[in-house]
Order: sequence, then structure tokens, then C-alpha cells
Amino acid sequence: MNKKMIALAALASVPMGLHAATGFVQGGGANSSALTTRAAGLSATSGNPAAGELLLKEGQNFRFGFISTPHVGMEVGPVDNFIEDFEDFEQRYEVISDKFEEAEDTNNQALLDEARTEAEQLLTDFRPLLTEFTQAAYVNVDVQQQVPVTPAIFRGFGGVFTVDIAADAKIQMQTIGDKLVLLDDAGNELNDSQLDQADDIGTNTAAYLKSGIFAELGVTYSRPLPLGAVLPLPEGMRVSAGARAKVIQGQLSRQVILLDGSEDTNGETAADRAEDNYDANQVTSTSFGLDVGVMFDWKGLYGGLSVFNLVPPSFDFGELGGDCAARFDGADEAGLRADCVETDDEFISTGELPQNETYTDDPRVNAELGYRILESNWVVGGALDFNKVESVVGHEYQWATLSAGYESQNWWLPGFTLGLRQNLAGTEQSYATASIGLLRVMRLNLSYGLEEAEVDGDKVPRSYSVGIGFEMPI
Repeated sequence: MNKKMIALAALASVPMGLHAATGFVQGGGANSSALTTRAAGLSATSGNPAAGELLLKEGQNFRFGFISTPHVGMEVGPVDNFIEDFEDFEQRYEVISDKFEEAEDTNNQALLDEARTEAEQLLTDFRPLLTEFTQAAYVNVDVQQQVPVTPAIFRGFGGVFTVDIAADAKIQMQTIGDKLVLLDDAGNELNDSQLDQADDIGTNTAAYLKSGIFAELGVTYSRPLPLGAVLPLPEGMRVSAGARAKVIQGQLSRQVILLDGSEDTNGETAADRAEDNYDANQVTSTSFGLDVGVMFDWKGLYGGLSVFNLVPPSFDFGELGGDCAARFDGADEAGLRADCVETDDEFISTGELPQNETYTDDPRVNAELGYRILESNWVVGGALDFNKVESVVGHEYQWATLSAGYESQNWWLPGFTLGLRQNLAGTEQSYATASIGLLRVMRLNLSYGLEEAEVDGDKVPRSYSVGIGFEMPI
């Protein structure tokens, strides 16, 4: 997975139009606060739909965000130096392949022997690494953008409304295919003992790019429930309920970028074609979702239960492989057609990749509990997902969170929420998170992965995210 391939992941986020903070919920974004309180800022609007009252102070009728920078995050798999190692493999593979070709063209036996010796060493050095790459090597990029003036919170019809418009692009690049073999002059595979018959090398190693770009409009309504008249609630307890209706447009795409892709008649490699034709395999569809929640607030203690995607939105990916001749029948599409056939032969027919795929954002049940310490500005709490869900790029998430926050009442004193988050499923990564309010209008959101990987010989966090926003203070 070379640097050009990784750049494709960043390129994939460029066509993104609108959508975002609800992206913290989609896939369980690592920086969303577990505390649906004022200390978390407006990012808490993506949490429990019943929490509207907690995001407005008494007598305040509206509140909204001003503008924010893109919230950018990245995560790499638990394979040290895999980007550098893969680049080394790619370079050596191309050199050996070129030597075999030159030896055939010039009938140079010495060059052929040299290519065979280097090919044997390549198999020894990289077969174990290719297996490790296909099992654990990936790069995830997550870009979220809030539309200006949202989220907007206001009172009306006896409750609190929230309108949210945001964008979320999730892209994953992973390595697939670990076959590395010797070939004879007819392209047939040889076993390692037949080195003296080798005239080329072959691999099915490829970069698999999977992405989902979502534009979402969410409208939330919450209000207190008059349960005191029918239930023996403690004096002063307030119970609220809320629902969030979502309209989501999704653009989903999958691509296979073959390392061994030869140049087509226009001189473009497989990576060039993937970059130039990103939209060719993109499918756009619109779906609807519904979140619901209840909360109680009593003498500084509060708690809630949320069901996200009670009505789960669903989206289709583009087809891989299939009838390649019909899909790419133009004379200028010979390279794309060859890539399609290769993908079908190597990955679809073997069952490693599905020809057709649908992503459904499954329901997620979350409970939270918090306490305002001695009626001060300090709040502590935690949250737990009762089930795991899968993001659009296939990673599983189930979050457990502990947080502490301080709600500053002065412009010169920062307010903040600090937390620890643990993914109980999938990669099981843990994070330290911080949401810091400055001058009562600026908010800095940070997430730092506590697991490390080695890159260029240096230890770096396997994941991180950062974003800055400006919002109307409470």
C-alpha cells in the first residue's frame, strides 16, 4: 500500500458535499462525548435525543453553532512499518519483473539467472509479510464536517427542537491477496523447486479501497413527560423523551487497485485508473433513520437510555467483477475491463470479496449515567453500548466511556470534558479524549489512541482525531 494509494483515500473525501456530527454516532466515532451535558458543548446533540433541555439553560430559547473546521481522524492497523515494507516489496517486485522482461527480450541468460535469484529471495522475504498485511494492515481516514449555523437548538411546541446538517466521509484502504508465485513463459504457476524454469513472477496483492460518504439532515424533538401525575416519582424528578428523524444520502464505493496491474493503451496503470475513475463504481442512494431516547434528571443525578437507528438506514455498494465485458465495452476501457476480470478471478470467485454488498447501520442501544457533584459545575459520568455495530468500512464498535467535565461560567476560564473510551469489539482500541471550550465560543475536540504502531522507526499512536468548532455559549 504505497503513498499514492494512501493519497487516494484522502482524494476520496474531496467530493464530499454536506454532513457530519451525526457521523460521530455512525460507527461510534471516537470523540463523541458520553456526557449529554453542557460541558460537552453542542457535540452532545448527536447523543441521547431526549437531552435537549440539558443543552439550554433556564430562560434560554435558542442556541446554535457558528462554524467549524473539518474533524479529521486516522487509524492504522497493528502492523509496524507496513507502509514502508509494502513500498519496499512493490519496488523490488517491479525491478525483478522488469529484469525478467528484459532478459526475455534480449535473450540474456545472465540477466535471467539474476532475476531468478532475486525472485527467490523476494519470496523468502515477503511471503510471511504479505500474509500479515492481508490480516491486519489497513489505513482508515474519517472526515466529518458540520454545516455552519448547525446544530441549531430552539424551544417550541412545549419542548426543544434540534436541527442538524452534517457530512461524514469514511474511507478504508487495506491490503488483500497474499499470493506470490513463480511463473513459466506461458504464465503458468510453478512451485518453488522449479526456480530454473521461472520466466516471471506474479502476485494477486492489491489495495482494497472502501468508502462511504454521507449527507444527513436530522431533526430532533424532545420534551418532559408528565409522568408525575400517574407514577410515584421522587419529588423534583424530571423525565424527558425525544426522537430524531434522519434523512441520509449515501455515496458508497469499492475498488480493487491491483499491484500487478499492467499499463493500458493510454499508458495508465491500475492505480491511475482508480484515481481517474473513482466515480465509476459509486452508488448513490437515500435512506431514512430514527433514533429515540429517554432521560431522567433528579437532584444532580441524571441517566438515559438511547436506541440509535431504531429504523436502520441501508445503502448499496457498487458491483465488483461480474459481466466485465458488458460493463466496460469501450475501446478506451480495455484497462478497466482487464482489472475487472482480474478482480473477478482472484477475489470474487474465491469468495474473498462479495460481488454485491449492502451496508445497514444497525440499531445500537446505549445507556448513560452522570452526576453533578454537590451542585457545582463539575460533572462525572459514563456510558455503555449494549451491543456492537459495524461501520460502513467494516469495523466493529462497542464503546464503554468514562468522562469528567467542568462547565465554566466565565469567558476567561476554560470548560472541558475529559474522558477514556474503550472499544469492546473489533480492534478493541482505547482512547483518551478531550473537549475543551475556550472563551465560551471556541471548542477543541481531540482524541488520542493509547495503542501504538511503528512508522519509519518511530512509535506513533495508531489512531487520532482533531477538530475545532465555534458555537453560541449556553
